[in-house]
Amino acid sequence: MSTSIKMNPNQKKNLLKVQTLLNEKEFGKAIKLATKIKDIKLKESYFLLAMAYKGQGRMDLTIDTLEEYIKDGEPDFFTYRILADTHRDMGNIDEALVAYEKLLTFEEVPKNPIQIAKATVLYQSARFEEALKELSEINVDDTKTNLLVKAMWAGCQNALEKYDSVKNTLLKEIDKIKDVAHEMEAGEVKLLAFKLNYELARSLQCLKSSESEVSKFLYPCLKLLDPTPNQALQLVREVKSVEKTDDSKLYHLSIKSCAPMQISPTQSKRCEYFREYEVYADSIDECMEFICEYEDDAIDGELGLGKSGIVDHFSGELKGVYFQSHRIMK
Repeated sequence: MSTSIKMNPNQKKNLLKVQTLLNEKEFGKAIKLATKIKDIKLKESYFLLAMAYKGQGRMDLTIDTLEEYIKDGEPDFFTYRILADTHRDMGNIDEALVAYEKLLTFEEVPKNPIQIAKATVLYQSARFEEALKELSEINVDDTKTNLLVKAMWAGCQNALEKYDSVKNTLLKEIDKIKDVAHEMEAGEVKLLAFKLNYELARSLQCLKSSESEVSKFLYPCLKLLDPTPNQALQLVREVKSVEKTDDSKLYHLSIKSCAPMQISPTQSKRCEYFREYEVYADSIDECMEFICEYEDDAIDGELGLGKSGIVDHFSGELKGVYFQSHRIMK
């Protein structure tokens, strides 16, 4: 397959139309049109078809389309990047690692993001020693990269029960987040701050530090991401260590409150929001006490119960919050 084939005006028009359909999230229509034009054997037609399949969540067909191009064509960096990320998202660990390794052979492309992505896959598949080896080979030449690497390094070290190492390192690094905030998107800053605070809190809890010392880093985690990730919910339960009683049940509740929403640079208004929780407790009142820890921006007296029910067949060991949904603003 040659990427030097010239398109006629009609083919160019169809490729642009597929791109427009993708932007509009009309994936079914994009697939139909992209399939028709794939026979012109251009890289763009395969990419667009693969992206349309991915938009529909048809990951197997995404991979098949990319591998068809790789087999017969002249694959480039972006082909392998999409392939690697798709394998990663599907949990095809070995295939993802092969594709990331291929990415590292391309000249004149940034290596750090690929090495971090590869280390992430290794970490998520509990191959912590391999992840640490990959992280050690990253050229850390700026504060942002250093913190990204340290966050994942800390996760690996905690998993290997090297808690003192995490504590001693992150206590020196965690305040540097503010130095790189201007270089990152707001969501990226929050995610990085969550990882650093969580891993530090986790190491302190495992070292049996005081509740106040652990909470100093754990409780900021509850405000950074929406919803609060499960590992932070679990760590809060461990810190509180409130054991179940014979009356404990898992309650499914919806709560409502108010929160400020910025409508212009100078104006904000209070909007009602709703959120669901699953809380293991002895009563509705105890549930609301646990929930209040996660809703400190609600006005006093305005946190209310929307509805509640009991989830059958649950037996946790510690009372507390087990699930928190996204906020729904109205």
